[in-house]
Amino acid sequence: MRRQKKSSLSTRSIAKIAIFSALSILFLTLVRLSPVADLLFYLGSSFCVALVLIDEGRQAARYTYLVTSLISLVLPGWLFAWPFYLFFGLYPILKSLLECYARDRSGRPRIWNFVVKTLLALLLGGGAIAILQWLVPGWFDLVAERLPFSLPFAGQVAIVIGMIVMIFYLYDHALSLLIDRYQCKSRH
Repeated sequence: MRRQKKSSLSTRSIAKIAIFSALSILFLTLVRLSPVADLLFYLGSSFCVALVLIDEGRQAARYTYLVTSLISLVLPGWLFAWPFYLFFGLYPILKSLLECYARDRSGRPRIWNFVVKTLLALLLGGGAIAILQWLVPGWFDLVAERLPFSLPFAGQVAIVIGMIVMIFYLYDHALSLLIDRYQCKSRH
């Protein structure tokens, strides 16, 4: 009798990937339909990837990200889903890798965890500015018009990067709280 090779993903994992991908696509579709609360819906789609990561592991989370990315090209469209492709879908997987390597042998967080998060936030801030400048030329002029005072271009960049860093820290903290809450509920 020959033994069959065990599949890398169980039926339960595949079902969770499908369910959470569909839920993530629903959140991305709500981004398209809603005039406000876009970041909340992006957080919801990111949380779906994080839940699969917690329950089934990194491989299933990568498949969830891949399935959601491919389907969201068609349903909400790439114009509404590109933040998910570039950041919100990938960040839970990157966060798990960072937190895995950011702990010492006793399980306590290392000090460089804060440094890595800050550098990542600055990198994402600069990347977001570059992408916005490429997609919407002249958006800095719109930002400068709304400021109550006049700043040179470097000051405008510093303010926008500072805002993006603050938003990143709020997002990271909200994602951590949601994950902790889910883990506490799933244990009981």
